[in-house]
Amino acid sequence: MQRGSKSGKVIPFTLLKRQRSYQSHYESGRSFYSRGFFEEAIRHLRRAAALDRKDSNSRMQLGLAYAARGDYDSAVSYFKRGVELNPKDVDGYYHLGMSLFYSFRVREAIHAWKKGASLDPHDLDFHIALSEAYFVLADTTRCKDHLEQILAEDSNHIEALNLKGRVLMQEGELSLAIQTLQKAIRIDRWFAGSYVNLGIVYVQSGFWDAAVSFFKKACRLDPQNTEALVNLGHALWHKGELLKAIETFSQAVKLDPEDKEAIYFMGMVYLELNQYKDGERCLKQALLLDPDFSDAKRELEKIQHKTKGGKIK
Repeated sequence: MQRGSKSGKVIPFTLLKRQRSYQSHYESGRSFYSRGFFEEAIRHLRRAAALDRKDSNSRMQLGLAYAARGDYDSAVSYFKRGVELNPKDVDGYYHLGMSLFYSFRVREAIHAWKKGASLDPHDLDFHIALSEAYFVLADTTRCKDHLEQILAEDSNHIEALNLKGRVLMQEGELSLAIQTLQKAIRIDRWFAGSYVNLGIVYVQSGFWDAAVSFFKKACRLDPQNTEALVNLGHALWHKGELLKAIETFSQAVKLDPEDKEAIYFMGMVYLELNQYKDGERCLKQALLLDPDFSDAKRELEKIQHKTKGGKIK
Protein backbone atom coordinates (compact mmCIF):
# COMPACT_ATOMS: atom_id res chain seq x y z
CA MET A 1 0.00 0.00 0.00
CA GLN A 2 1.43 3.36 -1.10
CA ARG A 3 1.50 6.44 1.06
CA GLY A 4 -1.52 8.58 0.30
CA SER A 5 -3.37 5.70 -1.28
CA LYS A 6 -7.17 5.92 -0.98
CA SER A 7 -7.45 2.14 -0.63
CA GLY A 8 -6.33 2.04 3.03
CA LYS A 9 -4.83 3.83 5.99
CA VAL A 10 -1.26 3.55 7.14
CA ILE A 11 -1.06 2.61 10.86
CA PRO A 12 2.24 3.67 12.37
CA PHE A 13 4.11 1.39 14.77
CA THR A 14 3.77 2.78 18.29
CA LEU A 15 4.25 1.46 21.82
CA LEU A 16 0.82 0.49 23.11
CA LYS A 17 -0.01 0.24 26.84
CA ARG A 18 -1.75 -3.05 27.50
CA GLN A 19 -4.96 -2.81 29.48
CA ARG A 20 -4.74 -4.74 32.75
CA SER A 21 -7.21 -7.59 33.15
CA TYR A 22 -9.62 -8.34 35.97
CA GLN A 23 -7.38 -11.16 37.20
CA SER A 24 -4.32 -8.91 37.24
CA HIS A 25 -6.03 -6.26 39.37
CA TYR A 26 -7.60 -8.88 41.63
CA GLU A 27 -4.31 -10.65 42.33
CA SER A 28 -2.51 -7.33 42.87
CA GLY A 29 -5.22 -6.29 45.32
CA ARG A 30 -4.91 -9.53 47.27
CA SER A 31 -1.14 -9.20 47.35
CA PHE A 32 -1.26 -5.63 48.68
CA TYR A 33 -3.88 -6.67 51.25
CA SER A 34 -1.77 -9.57 52.54
CA ARG A 35 1.16 -7.16 53.03
CA GLY A 36 -0.94 -4.59 54.87
CA PHE A 37 -1.07 -1.97 52.09
CA PHE A 38 -4.81 -1.44 52.26
CA GLU A 39 -5.11 1.73 50.16
CA GLU A 40 -3.30 0.09 47.24
CA ALA A 41 -5.35 -3.07 47.73
CA ILE A 42 -8.60 -1.11 47.56
CA ARG A 43 -7.49 0.73 44.42
CA HIS A 44 -6.79 -2.51 42.53
CA LEU A 45 -9.78 -4.38 43.88
CA ARG A 46 -12.16 -1.60 42.90
CA ARG A 47 -10.81 -1.78 39.36
CA ALA A 48 -11.26 -5.54 39.38
CA ALA A 49 -14.84 -5.12 40.60
CA ALA A 50 -15.53 -2.58 37.84
CA LEU A 51 -14.23 -5.00 35.22
CA ASP A 52 -16.49 -7.82 36.43
CA ARG A 53 -19.70 -6.53 37.94
CA LYS A 54 -20.96 -10.01 38.76
CA ASP A 55 -17.88 -11.16 40.64
CA SER A 56 -18.36 -11.73 44.38
CA ASN A 57 -14.70 -12.38 45.24
CA SER A 58 -13.51 -8.83 44.55
CA ARG A 59 -16.38 -7.46 46.69
CA MET A 60 -15.42 -9.75 49.56
CA GLN A 61 -11.78 -8.73 49.33
CA LEU A 62 -12.82 -5.08 49.26
CA GLY A 63 -14.89 -5.65 52.37
CA LEU A 64 -11.87 -7.16 54.14
CA ALA A 65 -9.64 -4.26 53.10
CA TYR A 66 -12.11 -1.61 54.29
CA ALA A 67 -12.65 -3.51 57.56
CA ALA A 68 -8.89 -3.64 58.11
CA ARG A 69 -8.87 0.16 57.78
CA GLY A 70 -11.67 0.44 60.31
CA ASP A 71 -14.17 1.69 57.73
CA TYR A 72 -16.92 -0.74 58.67
CA ASP A 73 -19.72 1.06 56.83
CA SER A 74 -17.92 0.61 53.49
CA ALA A 75 -17.04 -2.96 54.45
CA VAL A 76 -20.71 -3.71 55.11
CA SER A 77 -21.78 -2.44 51.69
CA TYR A 78 -19.21 -4.63 49.88
CA PHE A 79 -19.92 -7.72 51.97
CA LYS A 80 -23.65 -7.26 51.34
CA ARG A 81 -23.04 -7.05 47.62
CA GLY A 82 -20.78 -10.08 47.83
CA VAL A 83 -23.40 -12.31 49.43
CA GLU A 84 -26.03 -11.00 47.03
CA LEU A 85 -23.83 -12.21 44.17
CA ASN A 86 -23.00 -15.47 45.95
CA PRO A 87 -25.71 -16.36 48.51
CA LYS A 88 -23.88 -19.59 49.44
CA ASP A 89 -20.72 -17.80 50.64
CA VAL A 90 -20.57 -18.87 54.29
CA ASP A 91 -17.48 -16.75 55.04
CA GLY A 92 -19.20 -13.76 53.49
CA TYR A 93 -22.02 -13.88 56.05
CA TYR A 94 -19.50 -14.20 58.86
CA HIS A 95 -17.52 -11.14 57.73
CA LEU A 96 -20.71 -9.18 57.06
CA GLY A 97 -21.86 -9.92 60.60
CA MET A 98 -18.53 -8.85 62.09
CA SER A 99 -18.58 -5.53 60.24
CA LEU A 100 -22.17 -4.89 61.32
CA PHE A 101 -21.27 -5.80 64.91
CA TYR A 102 -18.34 -3.37 64.95
CA SER A 103 -20.69 -0.74 63.50
CA PHE A 104 -22.91 -1.27 66.59
CA ARG A 105 -25.64 -2.76 64.40
CA VAL A 106 -25.92 -5.83 66.60
CA ARG A 107 -29.34 -7.07 65.51
CA GLU A 108 -28.37 -6.86 61.85
CA ALA A 109 -25.18 -8.77 62.69
CA ILE A 110 -27.29 -11.50 64.30
CA HIS A 111 -29.39 -11.76 61.13
CA ALA A 112 -26.26 -12.19 58.98
CA TRP A 113 -24.74 -14.79 61.32
CA LYS A 114 -27.98 -16.75 61.50
CA LYS A 115 -28.00 -16.93 57.70
CA GLY A 116 -24.44 -18.22 57.72
CA ALA A 117 -25.19 -20.73 60.47
CA SER A 118 -28.15 -22.05 58.47
CA LEU A 119 -25.73 -22.83 55.64
CA ASP A 120 -23.21 -24.51 57.95
CA PRO A 121 -24.80 -25.43 61.33
CA HIS A 122 -21.53 -26.96 62.59
CA ASP A 123 -19.43 -23.84 62.09
CA LEU A 124 -18.75 -22.91 65.71
CA ASP A 125 -17.52 -19.43 64.78
CA PHE A 126 -21.12 -18.45 64.01
CA HIS A 127 -22.34 -19.75 67.35
CA ILE A 128 -19.67 -17.94 69.38
CA ALA A 129 -20.39 -14.74 67.44
CA LEU A 130 -24.12 -15.11 68.07
CA SER A 131 -23.57 -15.81 71.76
CA GLU A 132 -21.42 -12.66 72.05
CA ALA A 133 -24.10 -10.62 70.28
CA TYR A 134 -26.87 -11.90 72.54
CA PHE A 135 -24.64 -11.24 75.56
CA VAL A 136 -24.30 -7.61 74.43
CA LEU A 137 -28.08 -7.42 74.11
CA ALA A 138 -28.45 -8.91 77.63
CA ASP A 139 -30.39 -11.84 76.16
CA THR A 140 -28.72 -14.47 78.34
CA THR A 141 -31.18 -17.22 77.39
CA ARG A 142 -30.25 -17.15 73.70
CA CYS A 143 -26.60 -16.53 74.61
CA LYS A 144 -26.53 -19.72 76.71
CA ASP A 145 -28.36 -21.69 74.00
CA HIS A 146 -25.53 -21.04 71.55
CA LEU A 147 -22.86 -21.65 74.19
CA GLU A 148 -24.36 -25.05 74.94
CA GLN A 149 -24.34 -25.91 71.23
CA ILE A 150 -20.64 -25.04 71.08
CA LEU A 151 -19.68 -26.93 74.24
CA ALA A 152 -21.70 -29.96 73.15
CA GLU A 153 -19.42 -30.23 70.10
CA ASP A 154 -16.22 -28.99 71.76
CA SER A 155 -16.20 -29.10 75.56
CA ASN A 156 -12.76 -27.42 75.58
CA HIS A 157 -13.74 -24.37 73.48
CA ILE A 158 -11.83 -21.56 75.24
CA GLU A 159 -13.95 -18.66 74.01
CA ALA A 160 -17.20 -20.42 74.91
CA LEU A 161 -15.93 -21.28 78.40
CA ASN A 162 -14.86 -17.68 78.98
CA LEU A 163 -18.17 -16.28 77.85
CA LYS A 164 -20.04 -18.86 79.94
CA GLY A 165 -18.01 -17.72 82.95
CA ARG A 166 -19.02 -14.11 82.28
CA VAL A 167 -22.70 -15.08 81.95
CA LEU A 168 -22.57 -17.05 85.20
CA MET A 169 -20.95 -14.07 86.91
CA GLN A 170 -23.73 -11.78 85.67
CA GLU A 171 -26.30 -14.19 87.01
CA GLY A 172 -24.60 -14.18 90.42
CA GLU A 173 -23.36 -17.77 90.11
CA LEU A 174 -19.84 -16.81 91.22
CA SER A 175 -18.68 -20.28 92.31
CA LEU A 176 -19.76 -21.81 89.01
CA ALA A 177 -18.14 -18.93 87.13
CA ILE A 178 -14.84 -19.56 88.93
CA GLN A 179 -15.02 -23.30 88.17
CA THR A 180 -15.72 -22.64 84.49
CA LEU A 181 -12.86 -20.15 84.12
CA GLN A 182 -10.45 -22.38 86.03
CA LYS A 183 -11.28 -25.12 83.52
CA ALA A 184 -10.47 -22.70 80.70
CA ILE A 185 -7.08 -21.98 82.29
CA ARG A 186 -6.32 -25.71 82.68
CA ILE A 187 -7.04 -26.18 78.97
CA ASP A 188 -4.87 -23.24 77.86
CA ARG A 189 -2.75 -21.60 80.53
CA TRP A 190 -1.31 -19.13 78.01
CA PHE A 191 -4.61 -17.38 77.16
CA ALA A 192 -4.59 -14.05 78.98
CA GLY A 193 -8.34 -13.49 78.62
CA SER A 194 -9.17 -16.34 81.00
CA TYR A 195 -7.08 -14.75 83.74
CA VAL A 196 -8.72 -11.36 83.17
CA ASN A 197 -12.21 -12.84 83.44
CA LEU A 198 -11.31 -14.87 86.52
CA GLY A 199 -9.88 -11.72 88.10
CA ILE A 200 -13.15 -9.90 87.43
CA VAL A 201 -15.10 -12.69 89.15
CA TYR A 202 -12.84 -12.38 92.18
CA VAL A 203 -13.45 -8.61 92.17
CA GLN A 204 -17.18 -9.33 92.25
CA SER A 205 -16.55 -11.73 95.11
CA GLY A 206 -14.57 -9.11 97.02
CA PHE A 207 -11.28 -11.03 96.90
CA TRP A 208 -9.04 -8.17 95.81
CA ASP A 209 -5.68 -9.90 96.39
CA ALA A 210 -6.69 -12.86 94.23
CA ALA A 211 -8.02 -10.48 91.56
CA VAL A 212 -4.73 -8.55 91.47
CA SER A 213 -2.80 -11.80 91.15
CA PHE A 214 -4.82 -12.95 88.12
CA PHE A 215 -4.72 -9.53 86.43
CA LYS A 216 -0.93 -9.45 86.86
CA LYS A 217 -0.67 -12.91 85.32
CA ALA A 218 -2.71 -11.72 82.32
CA CYS A 219 -0.40 -8.70 81.94
CA ARG A 220 2.67 -10.93 81.98
CA LEU A 221 1.19 -13.19 79.32
CA ASP A 222 0.04 -10.26 77.16
CA PRO A 223 1.76 -6.94 78.00
CA GLN A 224 -0.32 -5.19 75.31
CA ASN A 225 -3.63 -6.21 76.89
CA THR A 226 -5.19 -2.91 77.97
CA GLU A 227 -8.23 -4.63 79.47
CA ALA A 228 -5.94 -6.50 81.87
CA LEU A 229 -4.09 -3.29 82.74
CA VAL A 230 -7.25 -1.27 83.39
CA ASN A 231 -8.68 -4.00 85.60
CA LEU A 232 -5.38 -4.32 87.45
CA GLY A 233 -5.28 -0.55 88.02
CA HIS A 234 -8.86 -0.60 89.27
CA ALA A 235 -8.11 -3.43 91.73
CA LEU A 236 -4.95 -1.69 92.99
CA TRP A 237 -6.98 1.50 93.50
CA HIS A 238 -9.52 -0.34 95.63
CA LYS A 239 -6.72 -1.96 97.61
CA GLY A 240 -5.40 1.51 98.40
CA GLU A 241 -2.22 1.17 96.32
CA LEU A 242 -2.86 4.49 94.61
CA LEU A 243 0.54 5.25 93.09
CA LYS A 244 0.76 1.75 91.60
CA ALA A 245 -2.76 2.22 90.24
CA ILE A 246 -1.78 5.47 88.49
CA GLU A 247 1.30 3.80 87.03
CA THR A 248 -0.82 0.94 85.71
CA PHE A 249 -3.47 3.23 84.20
CA SER A 250 -0.67 5.25 82.58
CA GLN A 251 0.64 2.09 80.92
CA ALA A 252 -2.82 1.39 79.52
CA VAL A 253 -3.14 4.93 78.15
CA LYS A 254 0.27 4.69 76.48
CA LEU A 255 -0.93 1.59 74.66
CA ASP A 256 -4.32 3.10 73.84
CA PRO A 257 -4.49 6.91 74.15
CA GLU A 258 -8.25 6.76 73.49
CA ASP A 259 -9.08 4.44 76.38
CA LYS A 260 -11.49 6.75 78.18
CA GLU A 261 -12.00 4.33 81.10
CA ALA A 262 -8.29 4.21 81.91
CA ILE A 263 -8.07 8.01 81.74
CA TYR A 264 -11.17 8.46 83.89
CA PHE A 265 -10.00 6.03 86.57
CA MET A 266 -6.58 7.67 86.60
CA GLY A 267 -8.31 11.00 87.20
CA MET A 268 -10.29 9.54 90.07
CA VAL A 269 -7.13 8.24 91.74
CA TYR A 270 -5.49 11.66 91.38
CA LEU A 271 -8.51 13.20 93.10
CA GLU A 272 -8.19 10.72 95.94
CA LEU A 273 -4.57 11.86 96.29
CA ASN A 274 -5.84 15.48 96.38
CA GLN A 275 -3.97 16.20 93.15
CA TYR A 276 -6.89 18.17 91.75
CA LYS A 277 -5.11 19.66 88.75
CA ASP A 278 -4.09 16.25 87.39
CA GLY A 279 -7.50 14.81 88.23
CA GLU A 280 -9.29 17.62 86.38
CA ARG A 281 -6.98 17.19 83.39
CA CYS A 282 -7.81 13.48 83.14
CA LEU A 283 -11.55 14.02 83.48
CA LYS A 284 -11.50 16.68 80.76
CA GLN A 285 -9.52 14.35 78.51
CA ALA A 286 -12.04 11.55 79.06
CA LEU A 287 -14.87 13.94 78.15
CA LEU A 288 -13.08 15.03 74.99
CA LEU A 289 -13.04 11.38 73.93
CA ASP A 290 -16.70 10.92 74.89
CA PRO A 291 -18.78 14.05 75.57
CA ASP A 292 -21.59 11.81 76.90
CA PHE A 293 -19.39 10.20 79.54
CA SER A 294 -21.75 10.95 82.43
CA ASP A 295 -19.50 9.74 85.26
CA ALA A 296 -16.63 11.92 84.09
CA LYS A 297 -18.93 14.91 83.66
CA ARG A 298 -20.39 14.51 87.13
CA GLU A 299 -16.98 14.20 88.80
CA LEU A 300 -15.61 17.16 86.85
CA GLU A 301 -18.52 19.31 88.01
CA LYS A 302 -17.78 18.31 91.60
CA ILE A 303 -14.10 19.21 91.37
CA GLN A 304 -14.76 22.49 89.59
CA HIS A 305 -17.26 23.46 92.30
CA LYS A 306 -14.68 22.59 94.91
CA THR A 307 -11.81 24.52 93.32
CA LYS A 308 -13.12 27.36 91.18
CA GLY A 309 -16.86 27.21 91.57
CA GLY A 310 -17.25 26.75 87.83
CA LYS A 311 -19.58 24.33 86.07
CA ILE A 312 -19.22 22.74 82.65
CA LYS A 313 -21.99 23.04 80.12
